[in-house]
Order: sequence, then C-alpha cells, then structure tokens
Amino acid sequence: MVAFGQRRGYSDCITGARARNLLSADEYAEVIGRSLNVSININWNKTTAGDDPHGNKLRSFRKALGRFLHERGGHGLTCVWARERPTHPVSRPNAHLNCHIPMNLWGPFGRRILQFLPRGCEPIEKDAVHFELIGFTRDDRRRRAEYLVKGAHAKARLPIKRKRIAQGRIYGKRCGTSEDIGRLARLRWHEQQQSLREAMPL
Repeated sequence: MVAFGQRRGYSDCITGARARNLLSADEYAEVIGRSLNVSININWNKTTAGDDPHGNKLRSFRKALGRFLHERGGHGLTCVWARERPTHPVSRPNAHLNCHIPMNLWGPFGRRILQFLPRGCEPIEKDAVHFELIGFTRDDRRRRAEYLVKGAHAKARLPIKRKRIAQGRIYGKRCGTSEDIGRLARLRWHEQQQSLREAMPL
C-alpha cells in the first residue's frame, strides 16, 4: 500500500498518523460539546456526477452544509470525513462524514441535505445520499469513528477493533477534519488546560 505523498498525489490507504488524527478529532468534538452525532454517506456513482475524482464535490458539499449551519446559529460545520473508492466488484466512489448537527436543526437539515450537493450533481437512486443519527452513547460514536478509518493501513497501530479493508486509490486529500477539531485546535486547548493547571494555587 502507498501512503499519501506530495510527489505521488494519491494514496491507497489512510496512514496511521491520519487515522489517529481522525479518531482524536472525534473524541475532542465531544470535549467541546459538539459530539459528532450524525453520519452522512454519499455514493457518487448513484448521482448524475458519477464520480468525485479529486474531492471537489465533497468540498463543495461541506461548504454548503457549513453555511446552512452558520446561518441558523449552528456555529458552522464540525466534522471528520474520508473519501473511498472500492473497486470490487465495480468502482464505487463514495464519501463518509461524521458531523455535529444540533437537534433543533435536525428537521431542516434533513429536508435540505440534497441541496448541499454541488450544481449538476443530482441523485439518481434513493440511497445516493444517506444520513442518520449515529447514536446517543460513546460506544455508538466510537463504532462510527472506527468505520470511517476502516481503510487505514493494515499495519498501522490503531486502537480500533474493526477489520481493515482496502478502499481503493484516492487522488488528492483522502481524509480530514474541520479546523475547530483539527490538530492545531486540540494543541491550543491542551496548552490552555496546562496553563490553567499551572495557575492553580497549590
């Protein structure tokens, strides 16, 4: 398996470091009160677009969803995401997002979700875009987080039980997080916590 690299511009798996970043971001979302409570699966081969070879359509989807949440007081999009392209028995380009949707926006979100698809991309099958609540327990969210990284390198040391399954070659960025739960945000939070502990009187 070939990990994502600047020279190649493609990846055949999620590296261990990137998988750990996704799992840590998922945990941190709960710490800041924005637990990733909704899963979204997009099957590009079941839309008129047919594919998202470089991730541009997924990026557009995330931006549209973020604007929808921001305009309704949802503070933008908090999410982790991964792109996949399994080829057996046929090519099935798809994307998975775990995101935070405030419960007061669940209804409007469900009614508008297809409108977040980019222009020229329309569903041609009922399950082109599937979304559901992940669950209400930490175990539920953990299982979904592990599902997102099922395409991780077989030898990557990860604290997950789910079997690793190759998810095909991806050009461009394979996975990522929103900035509010990314590495820098988590680092700043840990530094703030350390400063608070040091400032406490003995």
